Amino acid sequence: MRLLFILVWALNMAWPSPLLGQPISLSASIDLAAKHSHLLKSRNEKIHAASSAQQTAESRYYPHLSAELGHKQLFFPPYNYRQQFGAAKLDWWPGDWLQKTALSATKQVEVQQADKQQVRLDLVRRVSTLYLGILRGRQMLTLFEKRLKILETHRQVAEALWQGGIRTELDVLQTRVSINRLTEQKKVQESKTRNLNATLASLLGLPLEKVLQLQNISAHAIDIKLGLVRSRLMQNPFLKSLQLQTEMQQLRLREVQASKWPHLKLRGAYVVDRDPTAEGNYWRAGFSIQVPIFLRGEPRFRKQEIKARMQSLNWEKAQAQREIKIQQARIAQDLTRLRETYRLQQERLQITEQTLQIATANYQAGLITNLEYLGAQEENVSTQVTLNETRLAYVLRLIDHYILINQPEKIKRLQSVQ
Repeated sequence: MRLLFILVWALNMAWPSPLLGQPISLSASIDLAAKHSHLLKSRNEKIHAASSAQQTAESRYYPHLSAELGHKQLFFPPYNYRQQFGAAKLDWWPGDWLQKTALSATKQVEVQQADKQQVRLDLVRRVSTLYLGILRGRQMLTLFEKRLKILETHRQVAEALWQGGIRTELDVLQTRVSINRLTEQKKVQESKTRNLNATLASLLGLPLEKVLQLQNISAHAIDIKLGLVRSRLMQNPFLKSLQLQTEMQQLRLREVQASKWPHLKLRGAYVVDRDPTAEGNYWRAGFSIQVPIFLRGEPRFRKQEIKARMQSLNWEKAQAQREIKIQQARIAQDLTRLRETYRLQQERLQITEQTLQIATANYQAGLITNLEYLGAQEENVSTQVTLNETRLAYVLRLIDHYILINQPEKIKRLQSVQ
């Protein structure tokens, strides 16, 4: 046993976990979150329960056999005697078999499966939001670090110019204020990013304090465009669930029809009769048909209830389709706007980089004020931050689109876009 433990430990050391020492992809994050999701485990149990209920309903298609043993102690003057018997009884509801009443239970299994799909998509959305939020936060921190280094260099230049009598101390103080303000923003962003990291780590089943190494999203993701998706509308799990619930209610009408069929009973018994005046032990057999005649309108009321539920589900489905179409149109408009904005921001970034180069040279030559230089430097970094945010916002809206039409596999392939 000790040798086996040492062997397993050695294998783990030779092939370390993919979460150790290398970045985690969005696809791996989604799979890990699904593996550790309590809600998905709950939905699995609900599917198992619905499947068992379906088997229970199907068992009513066939006759049920039961056995009975009994004892009677009879008191008749001038003597007493007893009887024992063993009986077998067969009950059958042929209406369940002829109307296939278990079909509604089969639909319930599909409803639970659609509900599980929706829970999984909600998890994908949450994991993706956290993942992209961490990427955004860390890229902002990288830009803040870069800007702080530039400001620190600029402060040294401003101090040298002040001591040389070319500039005033005001330039140094203004630069220190900018450094202080940016450091404060950095601290706030670090706190937000740590919170996002802890939440995602918890969803992945990892310690809260673990610092996750995440793969970046390719800049080419901005070039992904939507195809024709109208045929995928009914793949939305919520719509599928409403449709399946409607079909389940329709199948429940079979149960109403089955309740009108007769109930068949077949019974056989062997009686040990101790009556001294009787002929002794004997066999007994019987057959009966129980036919429902007057049920006080119960089948009619049940039909009304089922049809009302069906109509209610149809209205819910119509409303859901309307909302999903609105979301589709909004996502398409957002993606178009974000793509166009991204192109404009790329152009602005090139301009701000040129502006910063010129501002740096002009400041050192004494042609512009310190505030003008700081403004050019801040505009350059702000444009870089905005450009990155636009790209990640575009990816998040793409994820919303894929979730809407139930295509999580495309979300997993976003990082492989070239």
